[in-house]
Amino acid sequence: MRHYFLLALVIMRSWAAQAQCGACQFEAQVIANGAFSSGNSGFTTSYAPGTGFFCPLCDDGTYAVGTNAIFFHSDFLGADHTNPPFGNFMIVNGSDQSGAEVWCQTVAVQPDTEYEMVFWARDVTNNPDPHPLAQLAFTIDGVHIGSVHVGEGGWTSNTVAWNSGVATTIDVCIVNYQNQTGGNDFGIDDISMTGCHDYQLLHAAEAGADAVLCSGETATIGEPAHVGYTYSWDNATGLTGVSSSMPGVSLLNEGPGALTETYVLTADSAAVGCVTTDTVTVTILPVPGFSLGADLQLCPGGQAELVLEDLGWDSIAWSDGSTGMSVVTDGEGWYWVTVTAGECGASDSLWVEETDLPEIGLADFYEACETEGITLGAPVVVSWSSGITGLFFSPGTSGTYWCSYEQDGCTTSDTAVVVLWTMPVLSLPSDTILCENSAIVLDASVDVSWNTGDTGSELTVTEQGNYTAIAENGLCVAGASVDVMPLASPEVELGAQTFACEGSEVVLSAYATQHEAYLWSNGETGTETGISASGLYWVIASNLCGAVSDTVEVFFSPCGFDLFIPNAFTPNGDPDNEGWFVSGYNIKQIEIFVYNRLGDVIFKANALHEEWQPGYLLPGDDVYNYFVRAVSVSGEETTRTGHIYLLR
Repeated sequence: MRHYFLLALVIMRSWAAQAQCGACQFEAQVIANGAFSSGNSGFTTSYAPGTGFFCPLCDDGTYAVGTNAIFFHSDFLGADHTNPPFGNFMIVNGSDQSGAEVWCQTVAVQPDTEYEMVFWARDVTNNPDPHPLAQLAFTIDGVHIGSVHVGEGGWTSNTVAWNSGVATTIDVCIVNYQNQTGGNDFGIDDISMTGCHDYQLLHAAEAGADAVLCSGETATIGEPAHVGYTYSWDNATGLTGVSSSMPGVSLLNEGPGALTETYVLTADSAAVGCVTTDTVTVTILPVPGFSLGADLQLCPGGQAELVLEDLGWDSIAWSDGSTGMSVVTDGEGWYWVTVTAGECGASDSLWVEETDLPEIGLADFYEACETEGITLGAPVVVSWSSGITGLFFSPGTSGTYWCSYEQDGCTTSDTAVVVLWTMPVLSLPSDTILCENSAIVLDASVDVSWNTGDTGSELTVTEQGNYTAIAENGLCVAGASVDVMPLASPEVELGAQTFACEGSEVVLSAYATQHEAYLWSNGETGTETGISASGLYWVIASNLCGAVSDTVEVFFSPCGFDLFIPNAFTPNGDPDNEGWFVSGYNIKQIEIFVYNRLGDVIFKANALHEEWQPGYLLPGDDVYNYFVRAVSVSGEETTRTGHIYLLR
């Protein structure tokens, strides 16, 4: 059943109009061209239009529509009622026919409506003398209504109230009851017939047909919206909107019986403020409520069982095609089920998502030399088997290591085998000595490759040079080299016997080569030793290749020096004075020359006590010359010359 009611309409016109018209009404003007603004149209009359140029209205029973009566008759006077001098009005030269229809119009009226009928009239005869005046009145369908208005002087109005009753169309006229001419001349203007009309709404509210839905099912109620109308619903339960003309409706019914909701639609014509209403009833059939629950988060490869509550379903259909009370998830994705109970069905779904665990990505095997080390790395902070937590871990020894990562209750892990090779240790010295005509053994303590091409821990060396050894252990490589340097056996030379002045010191130098240690007969161990007493002295010089020694006799004598040169000798064969020689002391160097009478050198000596024994080669009893040059132990130099007498 539809219900209609009206709201008051406020129309901003005038206070009188507001007071006259009721709610949801408007002041209707049913007369067309009542002010003659459209000229000679929209009405009928029993008068004839005026003709002629100089005096169109000189004949009785003629009319015209214009702005000034003088334009149509030289004895007429008058202008428009509301808009002089430009507005139009009807100018009439009345006839002698009483009841002549001056102006008529067929109009539509609203039944049972009070109308106010008005016209304005005036005398247009420009004559102050008494003359016949128009007697004007309204007629409706030929029936006189209201009072007769005398068209005298300027503009005056005639107002008549009239109720339409059952009428819907009428013929309204203004008639002239004057039957005399010679002054029966008048003007008519601003003819109106107004009444309070009801607004006729073009569209009533349509809430739609009553509907029967299953629980959770969606339907549409209402009607398509009409331009200029607004809509509202009195009940928001289950609706997608209360201001839409066609909202969706969806309700859950988990009870045992049907559920009913009633909705009232109000349609409001925004242009006029009038509303209509309509009612629709929606019945929701029950479907036992069920839910698969919230979306699931599973570990990779994990499973969950989705179980329906047994509520006496008529049918069950899972997304994998099975029809049982439960289904086991087999991976990430949507899972849904549709159930029916009686005429209605329902569905629910959930999303199963596998936790996205990162791939740690350790290699199966790592190896490196211990000096380089190994660092294991993960893309996220993990727990390592060593007990530390972090992105990286550097194992210190060989072994099997693992790490794990936990997220949303899920754990992933990875394992790696680590081999750290030990760096081999070589024991070669930095350098070594090779004695002459000997061999040494270089021992690296581990198996190596020698730069000689030999392999093994030991190498026998008989020549000097640089020897390199390379040792490998897995990825570790170590090397060492040794310089083998030759070493000669020690040598020492103290020189000849040494003379020195008493009270002085003689420094003895060993002059050894490639030795490492010295031992003098006086207990000293340096390369030199000071001597201040005559005697036989020795030194021992030793190195890795052996030891040698030398001796020297040192003589200390008085500090002066002298030479003893004989001036004669007797080489006659007896035991005495058979030779001639020079003697002396503190002499370290000497040269001796003997000359004959011709200046020839016949004897030469470089040492004291070296004898000249001429034998019988020279004549006896002769004289010879000598020349001696000597250097003392203190470095003093002297020369001697003289004669030698050879006697026999």
